[in-house]
Amino acid sequence: MATVEKASVKRLLAGRHFLKGQRRFTLIWAVLASCIFCLALLTLFLLLDLLHTRGSVQINPDHEAEFRQLLPKFNSRVKIDLPVDLARMFKADGDGGEEVSESSTEDSDTNDKTKSESEVSNLSEKFTEKDSSHIRLRLDYFERGILPSVWWLRNTVWGYPVASAYDRITWLNTNTTALIFLILTLVFLMLLFNLMTSRIWNVSAQIGMEVAQKLRRELYRQVLRLGPADLCEQQQQHAVELFTKDTEEVRTSVESLAYRYARDTVLLVTLVLFALTLNWLLALECLIPLGACWYLIRQELIRFRESRALLDASANKTLNVLSQSFRNTRLVRAYGMETSEHETFSRNLDRLKERLLNVNRRERWSRWFCRMLILFCASIVLILVCMKVLIDSSNLPLAAGLSLLVTFIALHWPLKNLAKIPVEKKIAGHAADRIYRYLDNVPPVSQAVGAKFMSPLANSLAFESVHYQTESGQKLLNGLDLTVKAGEKIALVSLNRLECVAAANLISRFIEPSDGRLLIDGEDISWATLESLRAEIAYVGGNDQFFTGSVFENIRTGNNSFSHSAVMETAKQARAHNFILRLPNGYETILGPNGETLTPGQRFRLGIARALLRNPALLILAEPAEPLDTDTKSRLDDAYTQIIQGRTTIFLPNRLSTVRRVDRIALIHEGKVESIGTHAELVKKSPIYRHWEYMNFNAFRTNGSADCDS
Repeated sequence: MATVEKASVKRLLAGRHFLKGQRRFTLIWAVLASCIFCLALLTLFLLLDLLHTRGSVQINPDHEAEFRQLLPKFNSRVKIDLPVDLARMFKADGDGGEEVSESSTEDSDTNDKTKSESEVSNLSEKFTEKDSSHIRLRLDYFERGILPSVWWLRNTVWGYPVASAYDRITWLNTNTTALIFLILTLVFLMLLFNLMTSRIWNVSAQIGMEVAQKLRRELYRQVLRLGPADLCEQQQQHAVELFTKDTEEVRTSVESLAYRYARDTVLLVTLVLFALTLNWLLALECLIPLGACWYLIRQELIRFRESRALLDASANKTLNVLSQSFRNTRLVRAYGMETSEHETFSRNLDRLKERLLNVNRRERWSRWFCRMLILFCASIVLILVCMKVLIDSSNLPLAAGLSLLVTFIALHWPLKNLAKIPVEKKIAGHAADRIYRYLDNVPPVSQAVGAKFMSPLANSLAFESVHYQTESGQKLLNGLDLTVKAGEKIALVSLNRLECVAAANLISRFIEPSDGRLLIDGEDISWATLESLRAEIAYVGGNDQFFTGSVFENIRTGNNSFSHSAVMETAKQARAHNFILRLPNGYETILGPNGETLTPGQRFRLGIARALLRNPALLILAEPAEPLDTDTKSRLDDAYTQIIQGRTTIFLPNRLSTVRRVDRIALIHEGKVESIGTHAELVKKSPIYRHWEYMNFNAFRTNGSADCDS
């Protein structure tokens, strides 16, 4: 991953995203889930050991004190285990085969124990000193539930907890009840583990959503800061992709990373510790080849991906060479090159086949290498565990060996998930880098320190040697000089419509001139507060969309000071009242993806009503480029007659009737005012204007974006 992408991931996955509020409990849930999984493995060991030993265990009397300390409430039964010859002698004396026992019931008292010990002592005196040396006494227990597991685990960290459970839970003292109890416990623990895992996933999803929400808020604020400067609306489209696609990639990646970092890391460590508690030496002997196997497989997969990428690039290059043959057919036929081109094509085709086969061979070899490596390491682990069980079953019973193998198999689960972290980081890094590049853009317009209130336009608006170029370097205005008198109706036209759009956006300070200045009543607008400036200037764009909400909310735009009657009055002035009443719910009709849609003409009239509600001193109208129906045209003409009276109005026209209506037309060409006058004057004296009129309004040149209106 590139350094920039790593920095983006680090910025994205800052600690505050993971250690704030309830999200800090992700690690707690992960620890609980891992501990529950280890308890399930321990329960599995107890179950396997119960099935293997059937609850029977033999304990050397030398360990009787340790046994009674481990299980103080438990009573034993002592049995004399004699060699065959001594057993026959003992039987011949009339006392053979007799078991000297302590009370087998749990309510045995000290007198019974003392009596048993006395019987054992008397029994031993019947033999000579030589014979008595062959007598071996042991404590035998039959069908005692998980007692064998309790005794084997006594020197491990599980010894005291399991012994306490055996002492307190009577169900564990017999085979049948212990079997039922262990199975039910195992099922319960796995259900609890799944519940904890689901909880971790929910918290991880919350982390991902909160990160995405934060990014979307920042993107929205940045769009509001940068959006008006995007004359071609390319940045807005880019911002939409960042808001939807890239932010969603970040969300899913962060969700996955939070989940894997929390659950799988803790689970991996817990499983290793559990294996070490069963038999630390054997666990280490097995973990070394398993770790080496995992490392070698990872390296092989990385090498295979790199090799696959190189081979695919080579194959694509050959494929592009082959595809060129399809574009050269005319030359081949014209110059009689069929034979040579066929040979060249065949050679390249064979080369492509060989390279694709190399990719397949490399993939097969890599798969076989990984499989053989897994089999080899699994064989080593299996041999180590089985040999330990066969040679020294007292230190590693069969159930413990099987539990170790199950633990090693379970290690594959978190390791597989953790191996996906670099891929998730790469995806998150790419998306986050694109988002942060956009967020780090500096807005071109900012309010000056010490800015003052700007009064409404009273005398004139003046452009003084204004220059402007886009971020891509396209120069739109090159020393524009223009004066608009208060109350004047003027149209801005140009062969490059962006020049007019740039001039109109400069007035509201949606963009900043690279040189020159704009004056309102002799005051430089760059020293005015943005709020006071934009309060007296309304820009209605032909491509303006409506907000998701009711028609009333779209006109009022969140300003609760405007009454319903005021909204209806401005809608009547914009000639939008009638079509609004024809909507299903009138002014309460919901507009948007799940509501009603409007035609371009209806959207434009709705935008005019929205602007008129604020009664601006300067109104800028950029007419829609889409063709309008006859009814909309007549209603717009009627609306213009009323709304432009006594108000400074600047048109960016797309209709010939609008051009003829205004007091003056300013023709901008190559960033300067080429000519200015009425429509009739410019038709006579300006060939550029005649060309503009022909391109936009001549019936033989009309396209989908022009409106032929006589």
